[in-house]
Amino acid sequence: MFYPSLVLSILAAIVASQALITSTFQLLIQLMHSSYFPQIKATYTSTAFHGQVYIPLANWIMMIGTVIVTAVYSNVSISVVDRKNQIS
Repeated sequence: MFYPSLVLSILAAIVASQALITSTFQLLIQLMHSSYFPQIKATYTSTAFHGQVYIPLANWIMMIGTVIVTAVYSNVSISVVDRKNQIS
């Protein structure tokens, strides 16, 4: 039962990450079109499908944020385990 749950959770994480990336790009495009956000480089990736856009700056910012959150979470979980070992 462990492996099917693992595969399902990995697929759910992939779908969720793609949804987050797509919604961030779409939100930024709408904000730029309505002049509430500065104009930054946006690349439309498809001429056949409307709305497929890539924003390199947003992609880099999300990547840096993910690395920072992962590093902070990793350090927090290690320090919690160290404290539990010191107490017992």
